[in-house]
Amino acid sequence: MVSYRETTSQKIQETTLGNQLRREADHYSTIFDLRPCTNYTYYVSAVSFYGLQGGTRTALGSTGEIEPSPVESVSATATGTMSISATWSAGQVKECVDHYYTCIRDADTLTSACFHTDDLERDFTGLSPCVNYEVAVRSVSPKGQLGSAIYDTATTKDVPTGAPQDLQVVDVTSHSATITFAPPATFPQCVHEYDTRIVDLSSVKKRSPSDLSSRLLRTQEAIDGLNACTDYGIWLSAATVSGFKSPEVSINFTTAEATPSAPRELNHTDVGADSVSLRWFAPENNTLCAVSYRVTWTSDLNSGSEDFPFLDHPFEVKVTVKGLTASRAYTFTSSALGPSGNIGPASEPCYVNTLP
Repeated sequence: MVSYRETTSQKIQETTLGNQLRREADHYSTIFDLRPCTNYTYYVSAVSFYGLQGGTRTALGSTGEIEPSPVESVSATATGTMSISATWSAGQVKECVDHYYTCIRDADTLTSACFHTDDLERDFTGLSPCVNYEVAVRSVSPKGQLGSAIYDTATTKDVPTGAPQDLQVVDVTSHSATITFAPPATFPQCVHEYDTRIVDLSSVKKRSPSDLSSRLLRTQEAIDGLNACTDYGIWLSAATVSGFKSPEVSINFTTAEATPSAPRELNHTDVGADSVSLRWFAPENNTLCAVSYRVTWTSDLNSGSEDFPFLDHPFEVKVTVKGLTASRAYTFTSSALGPSGNIGPASEPCYVNTLP
């Protein structure tokens, strides 16, 4: 008869193995369903045919390691401008978990510091303010095997910054501008991003640019996708990771005229014997330079064109072309015209058959 006792936990469990044993001719027995990373004491004694049990011998043995169970519910919380506290819960299966290995990593520089601990918490100090940190916790087996990492993130607390300095517009085209500015003089390390507001000043009272002193250290930002023929105001502020915004600085400029791009999605909405109603959307680029549209049509008999002014710059444009011939196949295109009369590229064609 063989029995065993688990000696690695506070609860002492002794089991008579019965049908868990597989007897071999050389008196070896295989014991199943043991737990990993556990020390066992084995008791072996001989049993006669009549059930009499002889003396007992003992033997010690340990089961092998498996990957330790990961921790649960990692929570990282900023406790100050230079500190983060992390707590976690142990996994439900605790075999093969000897202690924990926790690391904190700067998400910007990717530098990290790691520590071994027997506790379920760790305070990280000496950090930088206004920085997003990633905390990873792994279970570690007695022989040093690492389990899967469980993560959480936290951002050290930030402080307000000063306003950006020396805002300037150094280049303006019909649909772009480049601005330059210097970081704030106070707490520049807490600037997470710069918030740039670009406003069409046609409906906003213009503001004068701030009178700011010149700085050597400068930041440059290219602003693309602007509309030509437009007065713009730029308001700039610095923002921290938690959303604190500095005072704004501002400057005004006007984009140059440029040729509008092609009208979009030209299609017909109504068809008659001598007229066709068309609809399209304003050009994607240089929209405000489109002060009128030229509709051109062709058929097997004739061709023509007509200009339609739209000084209010509608996003959706609707026109009706009249004086056509019944029962004819027409091809229509639309092009935008700028204030100086320059005409942009034609839209994709629209094919229409007038009614009999």
